[in-house]
Amino acid sequence: MNAIERVIWRCIALGACAAVAACTEYWAKPGGTPAEFEAAKANCQTRAYADFPPALRQVMVSPGYTTPLQTVCNGGPNASNCIMTGGQYSPPSFMMVDQNEAGRNSAARSCLFAAGWQPAKNKEDAEAISRSAP
Repeated sequence: MNAIERVIWRCIALGACAAVAACTEYWAKPGGTPAEFEAAKANCQTRAYADFPPALRQVMVSPGYTTPLQTVCNGGPNASNCIMTGGQYSPPSFMMVDQNEAGRNSAARSCLFAAGWQPAKNKEDAEAISRSAP
């Protein structure tokens, strides 16, 4: 695996972790089980990744800049000791962004809806929907 592939997989893994950590989303289907949901979710995510593969692009987060020059003088009116400070360059900072992430997430959600799953407000609502007759 080359360096670019490692970066891509790291970004995918970090994105997945961030998505899971950001919020817990509950899905339910009348008569559905957690195992059926996990299988449907895996299938939908696989299809979404096939349709919307990672498309990483480097974007600038903050531009480069040079600190302003400043002159500081010490001493009396006849004996000035002046020092110039500043003028240091700070380079721009960049990060990688997956341009297909939103499309992939939308495709996975649409797939789950098409399979009969629906988002629930909380775990209790999801369990109540799952216990209902199909």
